[in-house]
Amino acid sequence: MRSTNVTHPSRVKIGSSTVKSISIQNEDSFKYLELSFDSHGFLTSITEKDINTTYNFRQGFFYYKGMGNSTQPSGAYIFRPAVQEAVAVAGTIKIDVIKGNLVEEVRQTLTPWLSQIIRLYKNSTHIEFDWVVGPIPKEENREPISKEVVTRYFTDIHSEDIFFTDANGRQMMRREVNKYSSFKYDNTEPVAGNYYPISNRIYIKDAARIHRPLAVEIFNKPIIAFALLKNVTKFRQEHNLQLITEKSSNILFECHSKIISEESR
Repeated sequence: MRSTNVTHPSRVKIGSSTVKSISIQNEDSFKYLELSFDSHGFLTSITEKDINTTYNFRQGFFYYKGMGNSTQPSGAYIFRPAVQEAVAVAGTIKIDVIKGNLVEEVRQTLTPWLSQIIRLYKNSTHIEFDWVVGPIPKEENREPISKEVVTRYFTDIHSEDIFFTDANGRQMMRREVNKYSSFKYDNTEPVAGNYYPISNRIYIKDAARIHRPLAVEIFNKPIIAFALLKNVTKFRQEHNLQLITEKSSNILFECHSKIISEESR
């Protein structure tokens, strides 16, 4: 019988963070990436170690209250917020930090129905965001609220209201907030009107940086996303549409994102 060499995993350290700030990195002190988190467990910055440059980078979860009593309510095929301002998902984040030879990750539990893992693989130039949303709870003792859960990535990139999404996984299409080339844009629903379906990726870039353009590229499963502000990219993740179907409140949604910070292609 042919022998097989088996490499056993090294010991992994697991623990809850009680310090003022934490960080994870992939590889040595001079290569790849380092992520920094504040004392509340939120991601605050990304450092490219090979050029010793740090970028402000934050991420958070929000939800829009969906249009309910309407002839066109927010649903599985229509994204239609009742108001244009999103509500932040409140709660104290529980943090677990895991560090091993192959991967370092921060596990965040925001609520009983929302958790996320931010992961760095060794020898890799991307960051992985792995979140789980649902079942989204419904309100007790009052009328249920339809919820459209989104995540937002905040950067210091000055994109000038321009972003790019893939066309069914093929070429990248230039988009501009509140503008369309094929027809006159009617700004009656600015949030829904600026969401685009993406099969593969979305990115924004800093046009002001001439010598080394800065870009953030997000790879994702099929979902819809948009960049409504100059430096914010948003993803619609999950919806809890109580006024349409009770079944939607039991959906468990998983999504995986990869973010790459590098020179614009």
